Amino acid sequence: MSSLSIRCSGRFLVHGCRRNAAAATTSLCRFLSTNTAAPLPKNSNTNENNQPEDSEDIISSQQPFVQTRFEAGEWDPERTNPLYSPKFKTQAKILSAEDYANRPTVGFSGEFQSFQDAMVTLSWMDRKEQKHVYELYLELTTTAYNNHQMTSHEYVMRVIAQKFNISSERVAAIVQLQHNEEQYKRQANRPLFPEAAEYMDREIQKEILDAYQTFRQKKPDEFVEDPVGVLGLQESKSWQVVEDVMDTDLLSEKAQKREEQRARQILDGHVYIQDKDDTELEIPLSKDAKKLLDAQKQFQQEQQQAQETPIVNWPLPQSDDEPVKRPRWKYVAQVVNTRELKKQGRKHKSYTNNSPVNTLVEQNGELRAATMADVKTTSWKPVRHVLEHTYQGAKQGWLDCIVRGDDTAWGKAPPKPLKPLEKIVKEETGADSVKTASESGDDSSSSSGSDSSSSSESEDSGSESGEELDDEKDNDDKDDTKDDDKK
Repeated sequence: MSSLSIRCSGRFLVHGCRRNAAAATTSLCRFLSTNTAAPLPKNSNTNENNQPEDSEDIISSQQPFVQTRFEAGEWDPERTNPLYSPKFKTQAKILSAEDYANRPTVGFSGEFQSFQDAMVTLSWMDRKEQKHVYELYLELTTTAYNNHQMTSHEYVMRVIAQKFNISSERVAAIVQLQHNEEQYKRQANRPLFPEAAEYMDREIQKEILDAYQTFRQKKPDEFVEDPVGVLGLQESKSWQVVEDVMDTDLLSEKAQKREEQRARQILDGHVYIQDKDDTELEIPLSKDAKKLLDAQKQFQQEQQQAQETPIVNWPLPQSDDEPVKRPRWKYVAQVVNTRELKKQGRKHKSYTNNSPVNTLVEQNGELRAATMADVKTTSWKPVRHVLEHTYQGAKQGWLDCIVRGDDTAWGKAPPKPLKPLEKIVKEETGADSVKTASESGDDSSSSSGSDSSSSSESEDSGSESGEELDDEKDNDDKDDTKDDDKK
């Protein structure tokens, strides 16, 4: 009996390393979140017909701001993120990823015949749509805070991305750029040029329309992301051997259902990073680190009891030009118990990411547990989150607004103040009228004087011109008499 080998991209076989990677990501999100994370659901929230149930089932008491159930999009090459790219939804037609991957490698032409054959889409997001994205971001963030007193920028990015059918990374970039523009408006004497942006939008839309009309095709009706598979299908290296007696179509259908259920389980069980100031998020300490803190406090108490006077903070070196003392250095260290590592059979490395525990800070004679802001300046800082790094400016402005009360750090900038109507009326009808009247009188007198002078000048010029004509006539007569004499 012969056998048939089928290459599958994570359909029939799930690696343990992917599960470990997902668990590590979930544990990091739980640590960065303000509340304890909800456990992953054991069963997918779908009914018998594989349809999602009501959205009320996904509302958790620990993250009540989650009110939307997301639809699965395209998987990433590692097949760990079902929202890697949105589904291709537009009136423009392109080849499928399978047909594009199986196209002939040899042909009579070195170019594609059309955009459809090249699996290319030309689209542009104009300034108006970007403003709409930013306004929706402001509305969702303020609504979540007013209703639940907690927010999550990661969740807001996903909601907006699903509404506009774009990726979450692009939404984060748009929000950050619009936030920078609003902060730019708040600064004095910093002009913007919206006319130039509108002109660029019009010209690019014209170029896209002309390009599609050349091939007699319809252009995308809105902005769309690059379709998955334009760079080739990245399949998994795993193989699944199937006998000839097995129905491959049935196995593929079952594998697709398992993927849908797995995607639903990942989306419903995702723990969102809640917005919290890094200076308030303390790092957990072990027993060894707490012993060091207690020993330092005990040492300070014994030293104060031994001396009659309290500990003197010796003045720091300073010059005459610098009356304010410079701040002391901040020392950050991580406590590592090498004996415990040897018992566990592990080796100590110089630093390990995603392991900020047992980090202590000493500054101005005070020893304390480090915060996330302190850890992010060290070499063992957590691995950078793509979305968190993209919108970190907008998120920090939001935290400054709700935590420190800085209303100018986030949101739309107020419009420029206009002149009051009363001042404008006074300027037009008040003292200016008197000035204009006096100026008009001066102008009339000066004009009359100029007219008289011009008339006198014209008379002089007329007399001079008359004399010149007489001289010319005399000269002509003399020339005629000389000619007659010669004859």
